[in-house]
Amino acid sequence: MIGRRRICMLVALAVVLAVALYHCFRPGVTVPQEYSDAGRPPRIDPDYAGCTIPPNIAPLNFVVKETGAQYRVRVYSEEGEGFVVSSPAADIVMPLNRWKALLELNRGKNLYFDIYAMGERGRWQRFSAIANAIARENIDSYLVYRRLKPVHTLYTEMGTYQRNVSTYGESPVLLSGPDSRRCVNCHTFVNRNPDMMCLHVRGPGNVAMILAKGATATKINTRTRFNASPASYTSWHPSGRLAAFAAIDVIQFHHSVGTSRDVLDLASDVCLYIVDSNRVTSTAGISDPDRLETFPTWSPDGEYLYFCSAKRLWTEDAGVPANYRSVRYDLMRIRYDMATGTWGKPETVLSAKDTGLSINEPRISADGRFLLFCMSEYGCFPVFQRSSDLYMMDLKSGRHWPLEINSDQSDSWHCWSTNSRWIVFASKRRDGLFGRVYFSHIDPDGKAHKPVLLPQRDPTFYDSFLDNFNAPELITKPIRIEQKELLRAIESTEQQDAAFAGKVPPSDAASGREGTDEPAPEKPRKAVESNPEKAFRYYQLGRESEKEGETEKAVEYYRLSAECLPTLHPLNIPALGRLAWIYSTHPSDRVRNGRQAVLLATYARRSAMLQAERAGGERVRKMAEASLPSVMDTLAAAYAECGNFANAVSTALEAETLALRQGQIALAVKIRGRLELYLVGKPYRTTASD
Repeated sequence: MIGRRRICMLVALAVVLAVALYHCFRPGVTVPQEYSDAGRPPRIDPDYAGCTIPPNIAPLNFVVKETGAQYRVRVYSEEGEGFVVSSPAADIVMPLNRWKALLELNRGKNLYFDIYAMGERGRWQRFSAIANAIARENIDSYLVYRRLKPVHTLYTEMGTYQRNVSTYGESPVLLSGPDSRRCVNCHTFVNRNPDMMCLHVRGPGNVAMILAKGATATKINTRTRFNASPASYTSWHPSGRLAAFAAIDVIQFHHSVGTSRDVLDLASDVCLYIVDSNRVTSTAGISDPDRLETFPTWSPDGEYLYFCSAKRLWTEDAGVPANYRSVRYDLMRIRYDMATGTWGKPETVLSAKDTGLSINEPRISADGRFLLFCMSEYGCFPVFQRSSDLYMMDLKSGRHWPLEINSDQSDSWHCWSTNSRWIVFASKRRDGLFGRVYFSHIDPDGKAHKPVLLPQRDPTFYDSFLDNFNAPELITKPIRIEQKELLRAIESTEQQDAAFAGKVPPSDAASGREGTDEPAPEKPRKAVESNPEKAFRYYQLGRESEKEGETEKAVEYYRLSAECLPTLHPLNIPALGRLAWIYSTHPSDRVRNGRQAVLLATYARRSAMLQAERAGGERVRKMAEASLPSVMDTLAAAYAECGNFANAVSTALEAETLALRQGQIALAVKIRGRLELYLVGKPYRTTASD
């Protein structure tokens, strides 16, 4: 009996669905032939009129805000037949496949909606056609965003979702249920590829960065003795080998009148997280204790790190400072050489003093041409400020301007498409309360076209949906890692604690010398009086300590040995070489220092080459030449430690050739083994047999 009842219910539902589909899309449905002309465009919601739309966007379903007993909508363009939607209600839902075919056929052309409404007496009224432009360029196929409730003080009922832009398919990436008390925070991808990504989790007893590679997730504690605050606003270097983040001591507070909520950074620094070595580092230019640094973002070529910086106007971190509305951020950038880990000098790209506004959230187009950013009255959290608008900067000319599409509500949280022809941003323009996602087409000259609200299957969706959308990020394909793997990593008691690698001083040469892997010249120091005997004694002590496994002692002895002689003294080559080798290849993350290794090995190589060229006798020349294969081997290992595998491979090949030429067969075999690692993107690590 129960089974028969279920079958009857299913049959009834199928009949109802078939009837509905028949009435909406039945063959032969045409527009009315007799009608009166309204003489104006119809009102529709969402306002999909005069927009430029991606050719791979899902159908723009809408509600006709005109009185009628029945509606028909003809959708057409220059090519193809188009289609007609017939509906007894004002909700217009379009057939997905016909929509896709029509847009694909008419890239670069206009798309028209002819809307008809039947009045009470059965008479049809035709409204002026609505025209939208179909862009030639696709937008990236998937969009990732956060959805969260209006009340942010409770870590509940929020999550990160991914959405297929061409359909309405939405699926959760990571959810925070009502009992988890977990805040799912920012998500970031390497070159818009979800195969490598990170997201941040906050909550009682659980503050971590979740690093996802392929199908595996790892929990990482990025807090060190330098940066007590966890990572925020992460930006991946294009290489995927390191990520910049802001370490922020943040406070959220409420106003009794006006804007309800506000966010303030009491203290903040920008740091780098180095993936392979699980280390955190920084430099004075991005972590000045007298300034607030935040919102790091890399240039597409990885040469510059852009960030926002403001003068810190208070000395204590207790409570909300009275002058918090006076904080305005400048737009800055600093050159970074990943091969050597050297920094340039900070440069001001745009000053808050010149704009009178606070600059936040810089993002650079994938082609490197334009920089998109927010400006608001003050502070660092534009999503809560009605004054927040989007601005564009031409990085060739330095000219900047407000986008034509700004509203009188908060416009923020933006990103670029892979082809640099689309931006996605969050805006509260619809009702002033809830953040919604919009797409806007960007011309080659930087002009923004009327944005398109993220379409939904149900055209009345936004009338009753009470979640905020924020942090939209475009990706080129769906996220494959399963939610259960992310949850496993989050809930695991095991995590990788990052080590602080120290603050790296800026290099004057790094900002002015391009296309070279040579280190910056040493700063002038007091003249060193050569003491070869003392240098040799320290070197021998270093070798003995190294054999006994006392690495820290060995490093100190080698350093003392090097200090007994001028840097480029020929007798300094062994000490510099051993120091560089330890810093490059030691198994411990706390010992390795790739930047120092490259500098030391380069000095050793330079010294050996100078001696080979300028040697006064044959014996000295041959000794210098004999040391070159080992020095080059060390330099290759140093490059690999820094993630510069192209230079590691070329240097190792040169070292192998030199070793074979001089009959150092055993060394050549070892170099070949290390070369195989560099070719697959792996650094070399010493073992007990070395």
